[in-house]
This record gives sequence, C-alpha cells and structure tokens, in this order.
Amino acid sequence: MIQSLRSTQPKANGIAQTAVTGVSSGFPDLDQLTGGFQPGQLIFVASRYSMGKTALALSTVIHVAISDDLPVVVFCLASCASSLKMRLASSISGICLRDIQTNQFSSEHYHYLNSANKALEDSKLHIDANVRVSLKALSERVRWLAHEHGNLGLIVVDDLQCTYISANRGKALASELGALSHGLKLLAQEHCCPVIVTTQLGRRMEMRRDKRPRLKDLRAGGRLEQAADLIITVYRDDYYNHDASHSPNVAEISVVKHLNGTTGFVVLAFNKSLTKFENLTKNY
Repeated sequence: MIQSLRSTQPKANGIAQTAVTGVSSGFPDLDQLTGGFQPGQLIFVASRYSMGKTALALSTVIHVAISDDLPVVVFCLASCASSLKMRLASSISGICLRDIQTNQFSSEHYHYLNSANKALEDSKLHIDANVRVSLKALSERVRWLAHEHGNLGLIVVDDLQCTYISANRGKALASELGALSHGLKLLAQEHCCPVIVTTQLGRRMEMRRDKRPRLKDLRAGGRLEQAADLIITVYRDDYYNHDASHSPNVAEISVVKHLNGTTGFVVLAFNKSLTKFENLTKNY
C-alpha cells in the first residue's frame, strides 16, 4: 500500500494544517479539506464542458508523478496522447499551450520546454490514449503496469462518458455508468490506490440562475454518487459571466460528497493560457 504521511504544518495565516495521509493533490487547501486521496478511493471530478475538470486531474498527476515520484497511469479517453503531453508540458514549463501547439516560442522557452519534457520522460507516468476502451481492457492494462512498475500511486480516467462497456451496450446509460463506476471502485481497491475519474455534468444545471454544480447534476445521478468516496466539482464564475465576473481567473473547487469526512470548498487560481490550476498567492 502506498501511503505518505505529511506532518502538521502551519499555514501562512497561522492556522494549523491537518496532517495529510494518502496522495496529495498538490494543493494544500484542498488536501486539508480531503485529508489527501486515500488508497482504494474512487474520486469523481465533475463539471460542465471546458470548466477545468481535466486540468484539475492533470495537476494532481504532475504532483504525484513528478514531485512524489510515484507510478501513475492516465487513460486519456477524450483526447490523443500527444495533446495530453502538450498540456502537461505547458503546465510544467509555464509556456502558453497555444504557443506549444503552434510551435511559436523563443529559444529560452525551448530550454524550459525541453526540461519539462525530460521531467515527464524521467517520471513513472504512463499514458494510454485508446479512445474506445472497455472496463476489462482498462483493468488488464492497469494490472500489467502494476506488475511491471510496482504499486501504483494514482490512476486517472479522463473521461467517464468515453469509456465503453461492451457487455452492457444494450442497457440504459444510467445502468451502464453505474456498472462502470462500481468496476472502477473495485479497481481502486485491488491496487490500493486512488482512482480519479473526470465526468461531465448534465445540461439541466444550465437552466438555473445559480450554475454552481450540485450532486443531482451528475449524469446517472445516484448510481455514480453511490459508488464514489469523493465527488469534487469545478465552477468558474468568469466562464458564465465573462468580464462582469466578480472573481475572474478564480475557481471554486467543491467537495460535495466525502464519505468519511466533511464537505466544503476551496478557491484556486485558474491560468487560462496554461490551462492549469494554481494555489492563490493571497487571501481571497
């Protein structure tokens, strides 16, 4: 079992921070709320399209694979491997993602990009970009990686709606997603590591004045909620209100279900040019 224990440390404002067990997200405020991502936990990161759910998951991937030097496997079912690697390199190097995509950056930035790519190559990060993968194939791939590289620190599936369960093709979507969630929970328990799954929220929330996500906005509703140990939602006010937003470049990261802990929210900065989340440098 992979488990790292971080001692209690004072925060910048003098408030003692709770000891974090398990895997750190890389964001102290979120870790304080969750206690860390525990071995065997199934964690959903949910939002509407383009809100930042994948960016939040990838921030944790970078922290676990590079900072903590643990084996991590990412199933990027919604995009190709090269696109995902560009996002990771942008986040690590601090070079605008669009500049990397268009190959327009200075010689100095080229050095930073090379350093970022080397950090990724030297890490124990494994990316599987099979966009039509079944639960059985996904589980077999994880078992092979665990056999080759030892205990895994983290498994990420991006995103749930792109995963196929061929055996249940004729069933209703809610039943299919519920069965998949149960299978991913068993995978987390088998490998004693957290499994983070990104998932889309339903469109009904777009009809509300307050578009902050709620548990009932999950597709397949209670079936997903029942399987999850943690459900984290992402909301950015400036996504909806643009220049009129009172909190530009700030995201609310809410823990709306915590099976063995408390719920609540923290705020993080969102860097649009790098499509990454960062710790806020001042009180919000």
